[in-house]
Amino acid sequence: MDKPSYFEHRKRLKERFTAMPAAIADAELLELLLGYVIKRRDVKPQARDILKQAGHLGNIFEGGIVSIKGVNGVGEETELFFELLKEFIDRSLYRKIEKKPLDLSNLECVYTYLKSRIADSSQEVLAVLLLDAKNRLIDNKLLKQGKVGEIAINIRDVIAFSLERNAYGVIIAHNHPTGDVKPSREDVLSTKELFKALAYAGVALLDHIIVAPTGYYSMRNSGELDKISEEV
Repeated sequence: MDKPSYFEHRKRLKERFTAMPAAIADAELLELLLGYVIKRRDVKPQARDILKQAGHLGNIFEGGIVSIKGVNGVGEETELFFELLKEFIDRSLYRKIEKKPLDLSNLECVYTYLKSRIADSSQEVLAVLLLDAKNRLIDNKLLKQGKVGEIAINIRDVIAFSLERNAYGVIIAHNHPTGDVKPSREDVLSTKELFKALAYAGVALLDHIIVAPTGYYSMRNSGELDKISEEV
């Protein structure tokens, strides 16, 4: 019995990927992934439609799997597959920084994790990372989502989380869906208020990081946090 035409095509894709993964186009990579969950079918149309709807691969995970839902030929099993894949990526990145001393002057590893978690969201998301006295990451949590420009730091929640886990220091982070990582006036003012509140609770605010898919801004490394400390 003749094998379907897509069988040889997928076989060639796998061979190309094995030889040089970076040379595979985004649509082809997506096609290979879909092939493991959508069996015995040509999935090139689905890969093309998902990528078109998402804009780029990172957006597939925006808000869960919003860029997969509604694509013809994609069902609940495929949605679950990508949910599992996203959670696997997030946990793998977190394990690389969990309970290890962080160099607060070079937070590339933290940015990589935050980028995976919140950078591609169309809403502003607040993340809180807790550190011990040796700058080791001990816990993290997403505390709030809001429309662009409307994120607010709930000081009470940040303090409660910090005290619950007996944290020495806190790094907060939020994303700018616009892609501009420069802090707004509201970002600076809210950071100042949180700095003061945490200090009263005996917890240090170690950094406020603003992230986007293209990069990040560290208030610590820019000197903004030093200015706040002097003013407070």
